[in-house]
Amino acid sequence: MVIAIIAILAAMLLPALASAKERAKRTQCINNLRQLYLGCTIYAGDNDDAFPPWGGNQAPFNPRTLNNINLPSYVRWMVFFENNNAAAIGVHVPMDTAALKPLGGNFDNLGYLYPAKLAGGDGGVFFCPSYVPASQLGAWYYSGGAPAPAKAGPLMTIVQSPNGNVAVRGSYTYNPVCDAAGLRSFQKASSVKGRRAFIMDYLDAGMNDPVNCAHLKSKGWNINFTDGSVGFSKPDPTTYNNIVNMSASINMPTINTSFLQILENAAK
Repeated sequence: MVIAIIAILAAMLLPALASAKERAKRTQCINNLRQLYLGCTIYAGDNDDAFPPWGGNQAPFNPRTLNNINLPSYVRWMVFFENNNAAAIGVHVPMDTAALKPLGGNFDNLGYLYPAKLAGGDGGVFFCPSYVPASQLGAWYYSGGAPAPAKAGPLMTIVQSPNGNVAVRGSYTYNPVCDAAGLRSFQKASSVKGRRAFIMDYLDAGMNDPVNCAHLKSKGWNINFTDGSVGFSKPDPTTYNNIVNMSASINMPTINTSFLQILENAAK
């Protein structure tokens, strides 16, 4: 009888404990977004009003068009290797641009905050704690150069993903508002207009899988806005269903026109 009662109590309490654990991780995610927003604001103040950019470098470093984020994956890159230098695999990212370049890499997007010492000590702020260890978007994947369940090493370790890319990429969609050609609308702090999404949980195809969607259980996305405020966006069921069934070929302009403003308006 006692064992049966304990089993019943456990069945009642476990879902509540799991929910509380997820809320705690969402709160840590919000703290990450706030710190990253502050880092970007300070960075802009030190760099002629410009937010951390994507691309715009001379070869052999990332020569892609400055701040053209047509592909949703572009916004996650933090350490980029144009030629996928195998010698960099397993190397811990140096907190110095001059030390990274001999390896063939450059910083991109939120990665610029790392050598500027605007992202905490170990780079943990770049990664949402809600991701499962098997995810390529979480901290574990970039710890020690080996995916789970291998033993974790130092965070911000350069890895080679299954598609061959050598890189470090974060958990978050950064500065996603863009025009029809994929060019970022807010390249400078002075260009910001209105209350728009600035840093948020990753948004791309595959959102029906916990390895891609950080808060799948909660059916929503944390969003840090251009005014510094943060909200959790839980869209209407139809929009949510459309998001989790996005085409694998979707681009960032389509995400902007189809989903982003709906998510912004749903944030609370």
